[in-house]
Amino acid sequence: MSNSDLAEDAEKPTALVVGGSGALGSAICERLADDGYRLFITYRSSRTAVESLREKLGETAEVHLGQMDLCDEASIQRCMAEANGTFSRLSTLIYASGVNIDQPFIFDTQAEQWDQVIKVESLGFIHLVSAALPALRASGRASIVSIGTFATHLYMSGDALSAVPKAAVEMMTRAVAKEEGRYGIRANCVAPGIINAGLGSKMQTEIHDPAVWETQRKRVPLRRFGEASEIAEAVAFLASDRASYITGQTLIVDGGLHV
Repeated sequence: MSNSDLAEDAEKPTALVVGGSGALGSAICERLADDGYRLFITYRSSRTAVESLREKLGETAEVHLGQMDLCDEASIQRCMAEANGTFSRLSTLIYASGVNIDQPFIFDTQAEQWDQVIKVESLGFIHLVSAALPALRASGRASIVSIGTFATHLYMSGDALSAVPKAAVEMMTRAVAKEEGRYGIRANCVAPGIINAGLGSKMQTEIHDPAVWETQRKRVPLRRFGEASEIAEAVAFLASDRASYITGQTLIVDGGLHV
């Protein structure tokens, strides 16, 4: 690689995408690749999925892979060190990880279910941000975008396992925006509604009767559920300099369901 190529790469934005193996995470990676990002994509166990994604994006984007277990602080630190060693500066941290959950009522939710989802989503995000802040500060101008849920703004019965941990993610994002803005770090949250991907697809096909979902669809002012690509558009916007004066916000992308 020539010096000019190295200089050109150094000017490109970089993103660490945590949870890039899922349907939404993959869509976010594809959208960031379209914007010219160099990507470091993490996975917990689905290396095959991210290998396929790297192959898909390889012709247009520089893609690196790393294993990260959000329940293991040592794993988070190790993966952060790999990302820092790969990029001279980290422009963006994207948190798109999640747990495949059912939708029990609170009365029927077991303690181990709470423990799992809070450990991965709430504590995992907190430890991730703590590990990433030194690199983000060193960048001089950086952004964090977390994935929350519309259910923290319009609670529907059965959503506690999703909404409660994501409320912590949303609050942590706001806290980072308040405390780290002086270091040039912006932090925002995207709160998707029901989408035709990932957990949204699973719930539609496995958990409830189709008639229930048709009723739910009619509650959405736009009369449809969202697509992963539409959530990815919101993430890409908030990550970029196009949102350079936006921080501490939650962008709800739910077709108006919460209105």
